[in-house]
Amino acid sequence: MKEAHGRGSGRMLEEPARCVLTTGVLEAGDALRLYHLNRQAERLRKQLWPDLICLVLAYIVTAAWVIPEMFHDRVTWHAMGSISERQALTWPGLLELGFAGPLTAYWWCADRWR
Repeated sequence: MKEAHGRGSGRMLEEPARCVLTTGVLEAGDALRLYHLNRQAERLRKQLWPDLICLVLAYIVTAAWVIPEMFHDRVTWHAMGSISERQALTWPGLLELGFAGPLTAYWWCADRWR
């Protein structure tokens, strides 16, 4: 079962890939094009800009979730006490907005990208 994770999963895919190539499911030219497309997709996945996009999206999603809690009169675990028209964030709310929320959303986004 160790092969189901990490580097081992590549080895698990070698046998089906070899069968696809040797049984004629893909023609030689198509197999070469598929190989080049896979290499290009791998290069794109390893660049920095997808991670930056995921990080920005993570902060946007978290802000869209936490900030509305500051603008109603209900006390929650992350926004309480009236300060003029908005409530102040509590320490857990600040932690959620600045770290925990974006980290969770980033993991989700980056996992879907890869």
